[in-house]
Amino acid sequence: PHLRRPRLRGGAGVPLSVLAPATIGIHAMQGASLYLDPQGNSDRYGSKMDKTPTADYFRRVWGGNMLCSTIVILGTFHLGLSLPKALAAAQACFVLHFSLLLKYRDTVGVPDGGVLAWIALLSAVGYLNWNEGAGLVPASPFVRGWAAFLVLSSAIMAPFPRLVARGYGIAGASDGELLLMIHSVTAPVASMGAFLLGYAESPALGLACYWGVTALQSLWAVACQHWRTLQHPSGTAMLAWLLLSAGGALAALAQ
Repeated sequence: PHLRRPRLRGGAGVPLSVLAPATIGIHAMQGASLYLDPQGNSDRYGSKMDKTPTADYFRRVWGGNMLCSTIVILGTFHLGLSLPKALAAAQACFVLHFSLLLKYRDTVGVPDGGVLAWIALLSAVGYLNWNEGAGLVPASPFVRGWAAFLVLSSAIMAPFPRLVARGYGIAGASDGELLLMIHSVTAPVASMGAFLLGYAESPALGLACYWGVTALQSLWAVACQHWRTLQHPSGTAMLAWLLLSAGGALAALAQ
């Protein structure tokens, strides 16, 4: 399925021709808000959390990752790219995103090593994907393997923000900053990985998986009352994301 452009007619309910651009638009707008105006985004959620450079940094990480994760949907549904090439385009955006983050390293004390390692890895993997394996690896299994890595690594990291921070050399972060960090590096990445795995079976399943993992992340945030740690006035916004994400997944599954 990854070698051809999807048919967008869909079945019952919301057609894929509407659901795909809506998915891109919703996540891109939220991502842009986090990246371009991290403090304003915090204010719009009513957060009373201290506005520190570290918190702003992780909101930018989160926003940029959200923007990059939508590239695979844009590439497959609207640009006619194969799944490996769409993933390669997303990885190129991640490389640019991480490169831009380096300018904030002095204000937040995030060592370069982890970011530079990801830039190198994504550049190499992106090259292989854009060239459909470059004669070195089979393209489709390689994409599935990378997607599974994204989902599994995100699931493993999510419960252990302090351990992840220690691995990246981040010291002195507050509980709220650590929570922003772990959401920023797991939520968009796991959703993109799930999309890749689902899309390999069908375009509708890809969107269902993307929204479904977003719903699971929101459920985790609501169940663990992350809104308290982030000092939101209530969990209404997180609950709204949960309902929106669950609705998106069900709409995709109805195709």
